Amino acid sequence: MPIPDIAKKKHRNSAINTRHSSLKPTLKKRLDQKKKEEETKKGPGKKKKKLWKKLLWLVLILAVLGLGLGLIGIAAAYSWVSKDLADITDIETRTVQESTKIYDRTGEKLLYEVGDYRRTVVPVDRINKNIQLATISLEDRKFYTHSGVDFLGIARAIIRSHSVTNASATSTITQQFIKNAILNKDHTFKRKFKEAILSLRLEQKYSKDEIMAMYLNEVGYGGNVYGIEEAAQEYFHKSAADVSLAEAATLAAIPKAPTTMLTNPDRLQARKNYALDVMAEEGYITSDEAEQAKQENISINERIDNIDAPHFALYVKQYLEEKYGQTSVGLSGLKVITTLDWDKQQKAEEAVRNGITKVEQYGGSNAALVAIDPHTGQVWAMVGSRDFFDNEHGGQINMTTRLLQPGSSIKPVAYLAAFDKGYTPETKVFDLVTNFPSLDGGPNYQPHNYSLGTAGPVTLRYALSHSLNIPAVKTLYLVGVNNFLDLAEKLGYTSFKDRSRFGLAVVLGGAEVTPLEHTAAYATYAREGEYHKPVTVLRVEDRNGNVLEEWKDNPQQVIKQESVRTLNSVLSDSNSREGIFATLNLSDRPVAAKTGTTDDFRAAWTMGYTPSLAVGVWVGNNDFTPMKYGADGLVVATPIWKTYMESILAGTPVETFQTADYKAANSALAGNLEKTKEVNVDVYSGEIIPDECLNTYPKEYVLKKEMKEAHSILYYVDKNNPTGPPPQDPNQDPMFSSWEGAVKGWTQSEQNQKEYLTEATPKVNCGVTGENQQPKLTLISPSAGVDYVEKNLILVASATPGTGRTITAVTFLIDNLVVDARTGLTIKTQQNIQSFYNPSSLTAGKHSVTVRITDDRQHTAQDTTNISFIKKTNNTKNKN
Repeated sequence: MPIPDIAKKKHRNSAINTRHSSLKPTLKKRLDQKKKEEETKKGPGKKKKKLWKKLLWLVLILAVLGLGLGLIGIAAAYSWVSKDLADITDIETRTVQESTKIYDRTGEKLLYEVGDYRRTVVPVDRINKNIQLATISLEDRKFYTHSGVDFLGIARAIIRSHSVTNASATSTITQQFIKNAILNKDHTFKRKFKEAILSLRLEQKYSKDEIMAMYLNEVGYGGNVYGIEEAAQEYFHKSAADVSLAEAATLAAIPKAPTTMLTNPDRLQARKNYALDVMAEEGYITSDEAEQAKQENISINERIDNIDAPHFALYVKQYLEEKYGQTSVGLSGLKVITTLDWDKQQKAEEAVRNGITKVEQYGGSNAALVAIDPHTGQVWAMVGSRDFFDNEHGGQINMTTRLLQPGSSIKPVAYLAAFDKGYTPETKVFDLVTNFPSLDGGPNYQPHNYSLGTAGPVTLRYALSHSLNIPAVKTLYLVGVNNFLDLAEKLGYTSFKDRSRFGLAVVLGGAEVTPLEHTAAYATYAREGEYHKPVTVLRVEDRNGNVLEEWKDNPQQVIKQESVRTLNSVLSDSNSREGIFATLNLSDRPVAAKTGTTDDFRAAWTMGYTPSLAVGVWVGNNDFTPMKYGADGLVVATPIWKTYMESILAGTPVETFQTADYKAANSALAGNLEKTKEVNVDVYSGEIIPDECLNTYPKEYVLKKEMKEAHSILYYVDKNNPTGPPPQDPNQDPMFSSWEGAVKGWTQSEQNQKEYLTEATPKVNCGVTGENQQPKLTLISPSAGVDYVEKNLILVASATPGTGRTITAVTFLIDNLVVDARTGLTIKTQQNIQSFYNPSSLTAGKHSVTVRITDDRQHTAQDTTNISFIKKTNNTKNKN
């Protein structure tokens, strides 16, 4: 690349040179003075001072020897790397080489060609000063004061990381230019030493403004856009001299990771704002100017043509740029064989495209899909959005690599950790609204199920299959949040580093994961705990066919195989998928699957796998605005997932999951949270007959019955050692009281109190026996012996239940024929009972009227009277 026609001046720091040249005389003078002082001193401590003098000279001699050896080492290293060190003047005569080609796994389908770069070189005076200052603020805050290498920064980085290879984090702008323009990004000491030497030489030969111009004209800004002028024209349609402060900060933010920044607006915005903050901190701009620039709405998109599987191809391009350097990728003619299966990719794009209509019906606008080979971790398909070229919906954002809340689809991590500790799918927890006291002084936590209802005691199998929230939180507590996070990291999640952020809510999706890593974790379930890091590149060759890198599998067994088989037995249990959950079933083979839905329907997921295919689908809006009510994973994500699974698996051999062979270490882990006790109850009321009155209680009313005592699992299991003996004092667990209280309230409810033995279970009043339990009945109307000619008879009876009893039925009879019968009554005190009877069917003459009542112990009482009935005639009416 030609250098702008700017005077090339060597700049030396005469002050530094003077300081260095005067160092030895100054040191000698100080030592001579020291010697003179000691020679003039007399007294009893003379021998002691001579000893100190000898020690001082010994230290100085050793220091000089160490310095000499260090200089010899540096000279040797310099000689070692200098023999093939490029001439710094080559920068002015560099030539452009071939473009990099990215292929699918066959090496025949070209996905993307990185090259045909566009660049317009401009001198530094045609580059807006804010671009330069924003770049310095982000990349090299000491640019104007160092000599090409930040030695102190390197030393600090080495001390912090205990590794020379991590010193690259302190690369100056000069070093970055050398790395992009001349060298590669190999993480070797030799390459780094070369980089340092060339940087020092460059700083001696060129001015700071010249080096800044070189860097800004060299660096890549995404796609085939190189150099600041081309970037300004591409993204803002103006010269680099004319951009605003906000645009300058945005352009400065891109080179760090062009593909990431251009496909993740949030990250680009954050880095732009950080640049503005540093500029204000350094005094380049005022705080008000920084805040005003932050408010300016900046929207840019990377323009890319002639690309297939675009999100995948650009993900690979980003990986290559990070490893080999932007310039090397754009100019070195690399041949890259990826893991992508073109047929599976096309079907993935079709499934997303066809499923987006339903997504839109529920207020969503985007979807993403990842497919991974569980045997290798190779990414077969990656669809980052509904349409890469749809700018209206942010098509270029790759949602498969974006941090997103997973909802309930993260729950299997907690259950897998539980199975690994000895819990089983039959282990029961109580699905009841439960308060979780804070253990750190914060607010208490009270989770609720999606349906807002509860189901009482449920097995872990049922709880996971039906995605119940309360049992999931209880399972996480039994496992321990740190154990959950440990397992998550083993499964490949990289977003759980800051553990202070996470509590019990993490199991309900209160964290963020990328769909790529999420699918890789599910692929690990498919491989029974064998983790394969997701990979996209199989082989990279240079322009001469030399292999620069080649993928080698490195599987890791991150958890016991049997524990994962247990999880698979739950997630693939089609018998547990009732109602809408049956949607997850495939037509011809078993499949393990889990859905997830975040709060307010901001995102919906379906994750699933067979032994040979793992697929994850995310649905939502790029800006995380809520979808409509009901947009859960089963409704909007499962159709895309199921369509793709069936299209890929069609015609392939049916595979089954290995049978889980787990055994419960104790009764509680097997699901028994109840004890039974035989008690005596009243045969009619169901009330318990206390032992003290059993001897005097009427035998015909006594029934033996087994009743249950229920406790939370913490009553039977020590969560720190669930397979061991029960806790001696369950109250020592901080959650026991609240968990046990919820169970107690459930057993005392009206529908359960006759089945479960509790303090509130109804008991018989021992003082109530014999005649005082008999009901009493008096027929008030009609009166005996009275002649009745009315059209209707009014029947009235006074009923009084026995002590502690309830009248449950009443029957009215005339001439022993029932004319009115009622059941289900709950008369607990004296009450008049009425009935109306039309006597039109009665004959004239004598008739009997009877009333009979029955109580809850089948005690009965009745009363009868006789009446005379005169049938009405015309003569009767006109009498008198």
